[in-house]
Amino acid sequence: MEFEGFDPRTQEPSVFRLDMSMIDRAQRYEPEIKLLNLHCVRQIVEQPTVAFKGLRTVDAQLGDPRQYVQLPDPDALCLAGIPGYRVLPDGSKARAPEGYTFAVFTDRRLVVFDWDWIISDPQTAAFPTHWQTRFGEKIWPIS
Repeated sequence: MEFEGFDPRTQEPSVFRLDMSMIDRAQRYEPEIKLLNLHCVRQIVEQPTVAFKGLRTVDAQLGDPRQYVQLPDPDALCLAGIPGYRVLPDGSKARAPEGYTFAVFTDRRLVVFDWDWIISDPQTAAFPTHWQTRFGEKIWPIS
C-alpha cells in the first residue's frame, strides 16, 4: 500500500509505503480500529503538523510504555498531527478523540511500521506527549 505524502527531511512530495505484512498482522492481532486508522495515516503523511527524527526509548515512568519504542532508532521519523476525521467501526466519520494526536512512524526509507493515537502534549495539542524526550529532534516545521 502506498500513500502520497510530505517528506519533512526534504520538504518535498514523497511516497510512503506500508508493507502488506503489516496490514495482515493488524488484521490478525490488532483491534479493528487499527485498520480503520489507515485513513488517519493518509491524512497525516499528506499534511503533518509536526515531524521528528530519531525515536528514543523512554522510561516507563513517563507514561504508558506501549507508547514508546522498544529499540532506539536515530533515523526513524514520526509525523504527527490531528487528522480532520477518523473512521469508526460502523463506517461513520468522527472527530479526533479529545486529548489525542495521531502519530505515524516510519523508517528512513518512509516505510510505515506503526501508527496510533497518542496522548497529546498539554501545551501543544498536535504534538505527542513528552515529545522532547521521546524523539531525537523536531525537524519540521523548521523554527
